Amino acid sequence: MSGNPFQRPLDEIAESVRNVDLYERSLRRSRQIGRRRAAAVSGAALVVLGLAGAGLFMVPPDPDLPPPVIASPTSPLPSAASSASPSRSAPTTPPGKAVPRSRSLSALPGRVFYRTGENQVVRLTADGKRTTVLEAPHETVAVSPSGDRIAYVVDGKLKLSGSDFAGTVDADQIPAWSPDGAKLLIAAPDPGVLTVSTGVFTKLPKSLGGKNFRWSGDGTRLIYGTSSCRLKIADAAGTSGRTVPGIGDPETARNPDGSAVCRPVSADRAGGRITAPLVSVGSDGGYPVADTIVDTATGEVLPVPVTGRVDGALFGPDGNLLIRTSDSTLYVFAPDGTLLVQAREPAALQNMELLAYTD
Repeated sequence: MSGNPFQRPLDEIAESVRNVDLYERSLRRSRQIGRRRAAAVSGAALVVLGLAGAGLFMVPPDPDLPPPVIASPTSPLPSAASSASPSRSAPTTPPGKAVPRSRSLSALPGRVFYRTGENQVVRLTADGKRTTVLEAPHETVAVSPSGDRIAYVVDGKLKLSGSDFAGTVDADQIPAWSPDGAKLLIAAPDPGVLTVSTGVFTKLPKSLGGKNFRWSGDGTRLIYGTSSCRLKIADAAGTSGRTVPGIGDPETARNPDGSAVCRPVSADRAGGRITAPLVSVGSDGGYPVADTIVDTATGEVLPVPVTGRVDGALFGPDGNLLIRTSDSTLYVFAPDGTLLVQAREPAALQNMELLAYTD
């Protein structure tokens, strides 16, 4: 495409990391990052994720951890339509007696990324190692599903870690990686798909009529918001999207709580559920940290299966669900509902913003 700012080879892109232990530095930096807190809903007894009963072993309770979540035997994340009394407020589940498979961070599947108050990006691995992977200033940032590449926007320019590549983009669309890590959803200024290796940019159909696009975990669907904070879903190769019912609807009869989603943050494998910040109708979308799980078939906000207030919820590339609570506990659920891990974060990460969850 003539004049395309992305038309240049990008084969040299590689992860640019510095093996820096942030523990002492982070203790010295105690600047708090504002976190959106999910509002509790009284009587939210529906358990969203089940704990697979077969093969579980009992471990002694850890007095430093909050009570584990309630879980029912071997039940995957249900549709919100199965709830007897669904609500569009972001709920929490009261404490119960289920035991996670592990209470150790060493059992953490995948890698977790955080952003510091100084806008650095930090990677946490199961061995407890914390590594700074991006120190460049940025407005928005996205980590690839494999965790080895970072796209970020600064002063209206899209940049890629380990490369001198830069192209003009609209910072309002946070870059979103495709599941295979080969493409990026960006806005330049119209929403479209950038093929990273070639720099070719292909606009999405205007008929989709949306922004803040995200891929489902299997790459078959696009989930996105509208200018009025309605939520839509479309086939990845489609030309029109279906509006998710209820949520974001300005009519009180169809949306009694006045809840809306402006920015989907992550999606499960098939796009049936997404995580997002829950806002009010008429909001500008503001805070980027997801505190809510939404069923894209029904528009219902699903009860979040943890104890305490949600401080971030992210689906990983393999369909696992990572939830962080305000007491700095990490929960990881398998796609079938098994509670794999419930463990404390290292103290050095407690004032950082949850950013991404990858392989």
